[in-house]
Amino acid sequence: MTSQELIGAPERCCGCGACADACPVNAISMQYSKTGELFPEVNTAQCVSCGRCRQVCPMKTEQALHEPQEAFGAKIRDHEMHMKSSSGGIFAALARKILEKGGSVCGVAMQEAENGLCASHVLIDRPEELPALQGSKYLQSESAGIFEQVRQRLERGQKVLFSGTPCQCAALKAFLGQEHPGLTLVDLICHGVPGGGLFRAYCDMLAEQQKAKIRAFCFRHKGDELGMLTACVTLENKKGVLHNKILDAGQSSYYAYFLSGALYRESCYSCPFATGKRVSDLTVGDYWGVEREHPEILKQDMWKLEEGISCLLVNTEKGRMLLKELDAELDIFPSELSRIARHNAQLSAPSKPDARRERILHLYQTGGFAAVDREYRKQNRRRLTVRAIKARMPRRLRRIIRRLRGHTS
Repeated sequence: MTSQELIGAPERCCGCGACADACPVNAISMQYSKTGELFPEVNTAQCVSCGRCRQVCPMKTEQALHEPQEAFGAKIRDHEMHMKSSSGGIFAALARKILEKGGSVCGVAMQEAENGLCASHVLIDRPEELPALQGSKYLQSESAGIFEQVRQRLERGQKVLFSGTPCQCAALKAFLGQEHPGLTLVDLICHGVPGGGLFRAYCDMLAEQQKAKIRAFCFRHKGDELGMLTACVTLENKKGVLHNKILDAGQSSYYAYFLSGALYRESCYSCPFATGKRVSDLTVGDYWGVEREHPEILKQDMWKLEEGISCLLVNTEKGRMLLKELDAELDIFPSELSRIARHNAQLSAPSKPDARRERILHLYQTGGFAAVDREYRKQNRRRLTVRAIKARMPRRLRRIIRRLRGHTS
């Protein structure tokens, strides 16, 4: 089998890497394409045409989807854990419970690799390792290799909580081929993922501009008054001194193009899992629009919109039982799938292609991410100037402006 025969059209490959894990002769490896996206590459000399790769592909196999049984808005009561999470910290609460019971948690960590920062699925066994898995990573994680590791732990009788995009959860189910009582799947309401190669190229450009090495990149940073859509980049200068730089989403070409849907891999625009029926036991995401759907909640001191509120869908009895164990650790209120879906479009349909995507990828291939960044700044010169002025304002002045806007809206 050739790589083209395995992949088919690009929109039929989500880059999960389950095929590489499943190959009995290690004939498949995941490689970055010219557009910075992961695709399987088949060594035809090793391939024995067993067909196992197609059997585990989530885009080529039938998947059982679950109608959500219950819907909630929620947040973790542990304030420190809440502030380290992107929204309400529900994943952290679920993960901590599994770890306390001697199980393992599989999620995405941002790691330093030989060729730069990358997002990778990793397994952890201790609560002190959990912070690495918290927070959003707005790029595709490298998950090839993790499916076999999860299988081995389940076969040893360990409980495993696996968190990922719906296609990655579907890939694990297909890879295992059977239900495991010790496995709990938690999928994210996913808008789409850019390729990791694009993100690394963006970081390389940023490092060159700052004349420093990038040691960490935190999306959805809650520690700055510009709001939750900011990134905190940890830089190391030539003297080895670390410092943080806060990037407003609008100041970052990568972040802005991600939010507009212009950088996702092609398969994201026809995702079969972008629906109200879910592939996992639990579904978590941001409760966007909660102020309109449940304005009464925000009148209570415990709920603060700026700190993040999660939406939570309970899709199976297994998910319901795990959630029940967290009664003392979560603040929660009932909602409805229809209310949550009104502000999370991917519970109804995949993201729509952005007309700029082909232009962005062409610029990336011909001039690197610097060419993409120049285009973005050229097209958004006036807005970027306004954002730069706002970013330099004292925090006290920002608070006053926000209060004034609240009185006039």
